[in-house]
Amino acid sequence: GGGGDGRGPEGRSGLEVLTELTAAVDGATRVWALRTYANVCEQPANAALLMQAGGLSKLLDLMQRDGAAELQVAATRGLVALCRHASLSAAQLGEHELVEELVASAQGKRGSSRQATGEMKAFALRALAELSGRAGLHATLVSKRLPIALLATVSAYDQLPQAQQALTLALLRLLRVPHSSSRALLAASPTSISALRSLTRDLRADELVRISAAVSLTFVAADVESQVDVGQPTRAAMASLLKRDTTIGASAASALSGEVVGREAPPPPALGPDGDFFPLVVRALDLPSVRILALQALGMLALRWEFHAIVFDSPQVRAATAVIRIARGEAGGGTEVQHAASRVLASLLPARQLRMAARLALPFPPSAFGAKGIPVDAADVAALTAALSAASVETVRVAVIGLAS
Repeated sequence: GGGGDGRGPEGRSGLEVLTELTAAVDGATRVWALRTYANVCEQPANAALLMQAGGLSKLLDLMQRDGAAELQVAATRGLVALCRHASLSAAQLGEHELVEELVASAQGKRGSSRQATGEMKAFALRALAELSGRAGLHATLVSKRLPIALLATVSAYDQLPQAQQALTLALLRLLRVPHSSSRALLAASPTSISALRSLTRDLRADELVRISAAVSLTFVAADVESQVDVGQPTRAAMASLLKRDTTIGASAASALSGEVVGREAPPPPALGPDGDFFPLVVRALDLPSVRILALQALGMLALRWEFHAIVFDSPQVRAATAVIRIARGEAGGGTEVQHAASRVLASLLPARQLRMAARLALPFPPSAFGAKGIPVDAADVAALTAALSAASVETVRVAVIGLAS
C-alpha cells in the first residue's frame, strides 16, 4: 500500500523494515530476517542502496559477534554478495578493515560453533576471491600480503573442498595480474611455496584444487624475480641443454643448406622432482573453469627459455602440443580460448628464436666464450640487440645478460 518509491504507508522502505527485524528480540525472527537480508545483497541492483544504508558495517558487526551460528553464517554470505556486486574502494577496505576481518574468519577466528566456523571459512574465502578479481583493489590486497595470508593456514581446509577451491581461485586472481608483485611475494616465502607444493601432491584433495595450485606455482615460476626451484635445469644441466640446442641449431642450418649431418640432438633434460606439478597444468587446459588462467601462466612461462625443453618439449609434459591443439580449435572452448592459446605461442616462438643467442646468458665464466669455447658471432649479437626492444621484460632480461657476458 506504499508509494512508488518502495516505501510503506509509514514512509519507511522495505530495507529499513528488514534491517530493523535483524535486531528483533525473537531469535528465529532475527535469523530469517538476516537470511533475507543476505538474499537482498545477492541482487546486483541493490548493492548501491545497501552500501548507502550501512550494509557493509552491519554485516561485519554481525559476523564479528559471538552470537547465534546461523546469524554469523548468514552475515558472511551477505558479505560475499557485497564483495561481488558493490563498488568498493581501497579506502573503504581500510576504513572497515574488511580484508583483515575476512582473513580472520577464513582462519577460523570467528564463529561460535564448529559447523559455523567451517561454513564461514568457505564464505570468507569466497569473499576474498571476489575482491581479488577487482583490478582496482589489487595493489591494496598485495600490500596487505593477502597471498601469504591465504596460504598461511591452508592445512586447516583439508576437509573443506569448497574452502580450498575459493582459496585457490583468490590466489590465481592475484597472481594472474601482469607486472604484479604478488608472484615475487610468494617466491620469497618458502613456507607458501611448500604449502602450494603440498596441495598439488595431496591425492586426497579435490582435483580442481590440485590443478589450481599447480597453475599458481607456474605463475610464480614465470616471474622475472623468481628463483624458486620448480624442476628447471641446474647449472650443471645447462651445459647439456646448451649442447642440445646447439645441435638442433646446427641440424636446422644444415638442412637449409642441403648438407647432411649424421647426428641427432640429445633428448631434453629430465624434469626435476620439484617440477612434478607441470603435468597438472596441462590437465588444466581441459577444464573450462581454469583453462584461460592456465594459458596465461604458460604464456608467462614461455618467456623464460630455460623452461622450453622441460615443459613445452618434454614428453613428460607436452605443453606445446596441448597448446597447439587448442589454438587450432581441436580442443573446443571457443574463440576466446583459441586466442589465449595463440598468445602463448606468440610468446613461445620469439623466445625459441633467441635460444641460440641466449646461450650467452648462461652462468658460464668469461673464459668459456671465444674461439676454443662457446662460439660467438655477429648473428648472436644482432639477435640479442634486437631483443632489447621486445615487449617482454623476460626477453629483455635475457638479452641484457647475454650482451653483458
